[in-house]
Amino acid sequence: MVKIHVNPHKTDQTVKLSDGSNGYVSKVNNQIRFAFPGHLHPEFRTDSLLTNHEVFNVRSIDGPQQFEIVFN
Repeated sequence: MVKIHVNPHKTDQTVKLSDGSNGYVSKVNNQIRFAFPGHLHPEFRTDSLLTNHEVFNVRSIDGPQQFEIVFN
């Protein structure tokens, strides 16, 4: 499982992942969007507010991946 370190008080931010890669979190049309450069991880969105230690199960062409939200 990859942990995404997020500041819960910012809507647009660069985030650090536990595997050493970076990503971007932004609010788009009342959704929270997670994007990752270099296609290391699949992009995903959620309609819910983020909670600390929330886990997202994401299916991708490379198989399933799990992401845990960790508040800074």
